[in-house]
Order: sequence, then structure tokens, then C-alpha cells
Amino acid sequence: MEANGTEMVILDDELKKLQGMTDCQMADESAETGENDEVDRRSIYVGNVDYSTKPHDLQEFFKASGQINRITIMVDKWTGKPKGYAYIEFANEDAVNNAVMLNDCLFKDRIIKVIPKRKNIPGYNRKRAHPIRGRGRGFRPMRLARASYATASDADIDENVPDQGEFLAGNKRTRNTKTDFWSRVDAGEINIQSALDAWRNNSNITPQSVVDTTIPNYAISTTNLSDYSYKTTVFGDVYYSPRFNDNKYTYRFVILTKGVRNEAYRILKSCGRHFLTEMQIIHQLGIDLSPGWEHFMVFRNKLEELILRRPLDGIGLLRQLQFEEFLYRKVAPVAEKTAFFVVNNHARTGSKAVVMGLAGKPEQFVKDVEETKARGISLIRRFTGGGTVIVDECSLNTSFIASTWFAKDVAPTDICRWSYEKVFLKSGIFNDRFVFVEGDYVVKKQNHTGDSTANRNDDGTEGEYSYHKVAGNSQAFNAKAFVHHTVFPWNISPLISQILLQPSKAPDYRRGRHHTDFMRSVTEALDPDQGISSITEFEEKLCGKVGTTFGSMLDRVVHISVSKSETQNDICDALDSHKICLSEEFIEQAIATLPSPATKEY
Repeated sequence: MEANGTEMVILDDELKKLQGMTDCQMADESAETGENDEVDRRSIYVGNVDYSTKPHDLQEFFKASGQINRITIMVDKWTGKPKGYAYIEFANEDAVNNAVMLNDCLFKDRIIKVIPKRKNIPGYNRKRAHPIRGRGRGFRPMRLARASYATASDADIDENVPDQGEFLAGNKRTRNTKTDFWSRVDAGEINIQSALDAWRNNSNITPQSVVDTTIPNYAISTTNLSDYSYKTTVFGDVYYSPRFNDNKYTYRFVILTKGVRNEAYRILKSCGRHFLTEMQIIHQLGIDLSPGWEHFMVFRNKLEELILRRPLDGIGLLRQLQFEEFLYRKVAPVAEKTAFFVVNNHARTGSKAVVMGLAGKPEQFVKDVEETKARGISLIRRFTGGGTVIVDECSLNTSFIASTWFAKDVAPTDICRWSYEKVFLKSGIFNDRFVFVEGDYVVKKQNHTGDSTANRNDDGTEGEYSYHKVAGNSQAFNAKAFVHHTVFPWNISPLISQILLQPSKAPDYRRGRHHTDFMRSVTEALDPDQGISSITEFEEKLCGKVGTTFGSMLDRVVHISVSKSETQNDICDALDSHKICLSEEFIEQAIATLPSPATKEY
């Protein structure tokens, strides 16, 4: 009994010790919880934060609310990328009330959500199963339309584009393949989503011989996704389809990968009752669009892709070359001290063509003539010599047409070098790697392999450099005038490899290289200090610099534009002006004065 009593006393002491330890632990936890609650009361939650945001950006934005103790930007523990929200701890609770006043404000082009931080409750956002409930027989849930347009901002609305209500109200199930697709979309007569689905099902096959010419947008429906140009964003790749045109617009698709679609869904979900324009969503997704593009969003529960279009303007490539032939044969010989620098940005005109020299024949340069025509690609013979080039929406054409007064002692074979030295090099927009080799404009690169037997220097000697063509050249010359053509590719078109044969004659520095290995974008030859980021900026800079260069040689520089949207100036009244606009009708009348133009379309 005494032994049992002793054991009971010992157990009682142990129990008291355990009880004391438990009380201490609970007191510590209670104190820690109280401290955390006190910190939460001094903290705010900031949602929809731009992914490039740094702590000092948030500190600068919220510094007027009160003293900040800590800023925490939440990141993914696996990838390390920001999650799009942050917590800010202030020194006192009054600062929280001041900070909440910034709710729904614009921060880095985003409407941020600012609320007091709530207590972190595990499982707070976990979805719970709903209780089983019957709906009764014959119940049919409401289903929403799978496709619609997101409303654009006022600046993005075109008067010919129906709004969402008109689009859904005018949606008809009839199909008329002979009617232009996009005009029916503008009229609200076609469900765009079903057509997109049908095109997507056929987008993985490129026909080799049999061509279905009834497909309205052949270039889209028969092009592999691997041929699409793409750009990488923070959330994934964005694919840009080739362009196709009608008589009014040029169009292309922007296909979004899964990561970009998920981010778009998160943005739309987090904006809540706040309305975001299409341009704001596109900006937050990191998608680059050149100026002038109208954009339409296509939804299948989530944002799937964009449809872009822009109005066509200017004149097509065939009319441009014929008008240049008119200037070369009729104007330059009699206008001794007049020079014409013609620039055509085909991102505006939508031209897509294979252009051959004066002696060229389609069978010599094109793999399949009939298929090329079926794809809507023109075959044009120009009035100048030179080789064959592909011109599309990624190309910029320049032509220098003048009398021989500007180059009195220049032989026909030296016109290309003269243009390089007097026109392009003096413009100052090219870097020091932009050189002239064997009649071509090329970009010079140093070989890291040290293979000194593979390439040539400017003087023909062997060296440790490789040369890649960044412009195609051609020229014509007579006793009184000359013309020099140049085609600058802003992006290397996949059509070059798909359509053109390997040339039978090539400069020595090419060394038998294929088109994709031999060609490079003109962007590699531009001076980075000029800040040229688009083909339109390249066009404007080049025109401005060339005008300044020759302005010292001439009495006056006049900018002449050709536009479908503007009315023509009266030539006599506009002689004293520095800007003239010509109409298509004027261009046609000028071309009609040529008895038999050498420029023609096959």
C-alpha cells in the first residue's frame, strides 16, 4: 500500500508538470496568435499587381498612407515567378484605413484591389461539395453562347464593326461560301466561332499538289503552326498566323498557348465588377501589337485567341512598280535635278508576291507556279534586272529614281555601291556591320569557330567573318536616268523556303547556303541607338534621314503619299506645299501613258 501510495504521488507530480508545460505552451501560442492578429490588423492585401512590380514601387505608391514596416510580394515556390498579389504591413492601424482608399486605383496600367488583410484560415477557399438536390424531370439548364466579342474601348471601336448585341442578334445559320467571309462577319451574318473551329481542324496539313481554292483564307487554313511567327511572353508563347486580305482589310490570328490563356482567365476573374478594355488585357498579357491593328477576342469559356485586322492603304506592289517605271521612263529624263525616293511599307498594302527580274520566268524560280497562284501570291516581272525576291507584309520596298545628274560618272554596275554610300550609309540608321559585298547589302558577323576558309572579307580576301544578306537589290540604267530597287525584310518570311527554288546563280559569299541560312532580318543591321522597334518606325526614320541628306543638294523636299482614305490635292495648288497626297486614279492615269510597260503580272 505504501508503495502504491508513493507511485500515486509521483504520478500526480508528473501530471502537474505536464499540465504546467501545456499551460505555458498554450500561453505562448496565445501570445503568438495575438501578435499575428495585431500584425494582420496593421496589414493590407494588394491584388492584381503587375508582375514587374518591385517592393520599392509599392513603397512609393503607398508611402502617403503611413509608415511601412514590411512589403511581401508573393511568388510561386516552384518557379519563383510573382503570383500577382502582395501584403503590406504598416506601423499603425490608421495607415490601413488610408491605404484602403486607394482601392480600384490604376497602378502600372492595372486596376489594383486594396483591402484589409484577413486572418489566414486554412481551407478558406476550398470548394465544398453541394448537397444533392433534385431539379425535377424536364429541367434544362441555361447555356450561354460559346463565342462573343469582348467590348473594346472607344478608341478601338470601328464604325463598321457590330457590337456584341448586334453580333449575337444577327447570327444566322445559313452558309454562303461565295460571299466574302469577313464582310459577312461585319454584317453579323455568320458565327465566327464555328468557322474558326473548322479552320483549326485543317490547320495541321499543308497540301503538296492538290489545292482547294474554295477556302476563303487559304493561307491560314493550310499553314502548319510551326510556320507561324511567334513571340515569347512571361506566361508562354504567342503565335502570329500569316496574313490574308480582302479588298478592304488585312487579317491575321494570334493563337495563345495554355499559359497565356490561363493568365487571361485569371485577369478577367480578378477584375470582378471592374471593366477592362481589350487593350488593357492585351497589355497585361504582354502581347505586342503594331499600331493600327483592330483586335477581337474569341472566347470558348476562356480567351482562346485574338483576331486582328487593319485597313489596307496605299497601292499594291504591281501598281507601285508600274508607276516607278513611269517615273523612270517619262519623268526622270526631263526633270534633271529631281530625284524620287519611293518607299512602300507592305504592312499597309498587304501585298504578297514573287518578284522576278526583267529576264526572269516563273518556272526558273518557283517550285509550283499553280499552287503559288492558288495561295493568293502574285507572280510579277519588274522592269529592272537582278534576282528573285519574296515580298509580303514583312517587307519594305525602297526605290531611288533620278537623272544621271546625281551620278554623272557612275557606271551601271556601280549604281548599287553608289546607293549604299550616298543614300543608306549617310542616313545614319545602320550600324557598322552593315556592309556592301558583291553587289549585296549584308550584315557582317564574326565566326566563333575560327574557320578562316569559309568566308570572304570586303576586298575578296579570306577572313574569319560570315556574311548574311539583309536586302535584295536590282537596278536599271539608261543615258539620262537610273533606278535602284531595294527590298528590306523586317522578318524572314517562311514563304521564301516554301515557294522559291535554290537559285542557279549566286554570289561567291553565299557558299551554297539555303535561304534560311543565307538571309537575315534588316533589324540586325540597324543602329540600336536609333530605337527602331517596328517596320513602320523603320520606314519613317529612313524617309526622314534620306530627305535630310538630299535636302542640301535640292531646293525643296516634298513628301508625296498615296492613300485610299484621303482626297487628292490639286497638283498646281500643292506645288508650294511640302506634302502632297495622290489618289489611285492619278496613279492609273500615269501608268496609262506607258505604251507597253515591261512590268507585268503572270
